[in-house]
Amino acid sequence: MLSPFLASAAAFRTLPPSYRPDTPAPYAPHALMEKALQQIDLAATVLEKATGEWAHIYDFGRRDFKRAALWGVGNGWVCAGIIRMFNTLACPILSASESPDQRDVYPDLDQLGLGSNGDLRPLLRAVYDILLNTLRACLRHKLPGTALFHDVLDDPHSFVETNLAQMLAYTIYRLLDLHAHSARFRALGLPPLF
Repeated sequence: MLSPFLASAAAFRTLPPSYRPDTPAPYAPHALMEKALQQIDLAATVLEKATGEWAHIYDFGRRDFKRAALWGVGNGWVCAGIIRMFNTLACPILSASESPDQRDVYPDLDQLGLGSNGDLRPLLRAVYDILLNTLRACLRHKLPGTALFHDVLDDPHSFVETNLAQMLAYTIYRLLDLHAHSARFRALGLPPLF
């Protein structure tokens, strides 16, 4: 998923000029953030099932799935990638120890189109909803008595694996942490997980 990289590049481009080179227009923070959010939104349009899980191995030429299986690890990567993007928005780009003036340096949400009146906030909310839908859909497949999942979420004959459980745990804990401890994240106006 390219979105976490695009979001990081957008955040970096909001640094004061003394920290970065001049930014050509196609790589301006707003344009990069918009591309990061659009990539998730458009991928969900094609790959996300009505129930919230993502299928894989899509053939764009045929406009159909070669294999529409709900691969657990693929769904985990969707969740982990989206939460990494949200984390980029809420956390310092440079810590106080890295900054010449000894203060944390955060991305400028206004330059990213995500300030209080930012034009990308509705798209950010759509991506947040995609994350919550995917999380909830995956959790419905948790095996009874364990915290594990089948490799193919809705195929009880596929093997039991641990990677999806790890990625969902990472995503949920990061999301809870952002809501509880990041005023910058809460300022984005996204509703709590629970």
